[in-house]
Amino acid sequence: MSSICELTRKQKGFLQSYAYRTMEYQGLHYDLYEVGFGHKGLYLCIYRETELIAIAEKELTTINYKDRYTIYALDGAELKAIIPLLLHYDLTQYGDMMDISLYSKKKRVVNTIQRELKAKYDPLFIERVREDERRK
Repeated sequence: MSSICELTRKQKGFLQSYAYRTMEYQGLHYDLYEVGFGHKGLYLCIYRETELIAIAEKELTTINYKDRYTIYALDGAELKAIIPLLLHYDLTQYGDMMDISLYSKKKRVVNTIQRELKAKYDPLFIERVREDERRK
């Protein structure tokens, strides 16, 4: 029996290593990289093979265990691959499913220090997606 997709978490590097997620879906390879710029934002850069296809911006503050993401993708058809990868990230990174409280508020700030990882984020990508949306 073959699987629909395979999701894994991997580590790259030695001294300045970083974790990333990878997925095989319909014969294509996808990678998700977490890139944080402190209080300026947390971005999940999603690549198909070597091409940046989406950036998901995660809100830094989580209220009542509800993590919120804004997905910027040039092609909406890619969502069927992007969503499972984001779910895997959220469950493995923020899996607080058994926590109980009447009200919760958490703020998480990530500062990426690895140059190779920071390079995965293209600051112009989100603006390109917004521009494409305005033209439609």
